[in-house]
Amino acid sequence: MSEVLKEVSIEQLYDLKETIAYELFEGVTYPWEVLPKIKDFIISLGKSLPEDKYDQIKDSEMQELGICYFLADDEKEQEEQEKHKEDTLSQW
Repeated sequence: MSEVLKEVSIEQLYDLKETIAYELFEGVTYPWEVLPKIKDFIISLGKSLPEDKYDQIKDSEMQELGICYFLADDEKEQEEQEKHKEDTLSQW
């Protein structure tokens, strides 16, 4: 392992005792390796939160509200997406 890669390893960058997401980093060496796992982790974490303190929005409710997330192909499309999100969230 090169010296540069050692410097950006999870072991060098983070103290996993300081995060509730420590499981996300198990079995990987570099932070970018967790990117594909983040969505499932957030969904799992959300389901574990106390219902008396947090509102859980189901996928079907998000679709009903017209909330969708996607990668914009260009700047204009990104601006339209942001406007749609703002309009939708203002209805809440």
